[in-house]
Amino acid sequence: MKMRKIVPWLLLAAICLTACANTEYGVETPDAYVSLCAEIEVDVYYAGAFRKDDLTLAAAVDEEIAAMIDDGTAKQISENWFGEDFIVYETSAPLPSSDDDSLRTVQETGTLTVGYISDDYPMLFEDANANVQGFDADLLEEAARRLGLTVTYEKVSAENQETKLSDGQIDTIFGGLAVTEEKRDTLTLTRNYFKTSFSLLTLASQANDKQNLSDFAGQKIGACQGSAAYDYLLSQGFAAENITAYTSAAYGYYRLREKKVAALLVDTPFADWVQRGKMNTR
Repeated sequence: MKMRKIVPWLLLAAICLTACANTEYGVETPDAYVSLCAEIEVDVYYAGAFRKDDLTLAAAVDEEIAAMIDDGTAKQISENWFGEDFIVYETSAPLPSSDDDSLRTVQETGTLTVGYISDDYPMLFEDANANVQGFDADLLEEAARRLGLTVTYEKVSAENQETKLSDGQIDTIFGGLAVTEEKRDTLTLTRNYFKTSFSLLTLASQANDKQNLSDFAGQKIGACQGSAAYDYLLSQGFAAENITAYTSAAYGYYRLREKKVAALLVDTPFADWVQRGKMNTR
């Protein structure tokens, strides 16, 4: 497990310095292997996930995220990591009231255990020194601090994250978790706090010849397992046998470089990470 704690009165400075030091927003060396093929203007929303019955804990974290949106902290974190504001400002209905003991349980331990996929760039990931970084790390750690909690991180995978959540090994899942109807049915989700879209990546050598998703009809396309991008490909008529599911966008990126797929459909924050040259040194 990995733990991070930020001294309260230094919080905003710490967020800014941490994000700037680790992301150095802007282009480093443009990616020589993979290029942006197309931007797909479909609304994709991120939220945090809790066990279905852990309503008091989910509601408490949700309220702190709402407060951070209202006071500008969330916007500052977004601008530090992405250079622009991706925060969702639409009013969200509060979660149902409950008397379950999920909030009391984490308050007694003082720790909120978060499941994270270690290469979920740039939302929640391990840097070269094995420190957990990312937009969601900064957002969630501040929400936890306001609740008097310390965040502890537990590695999960796309395959086992919901199992670890249901088994009580972790308290919540964050890190670019795109909202889908299936997740709404099986989990308790916070408000949508981040809005993005899809981007289609392909090899730089063929980027000029391929301009749209339809140009890859009948070819292998990669997407993250259980993701909104995977569901979108199915909705656009791509056969399941032509969609290769990967455990993370980063893993799919390397398979694209190896020409295992013709293109990779990802959320735009990861595509931006690639275009800024952040995968060159990994």
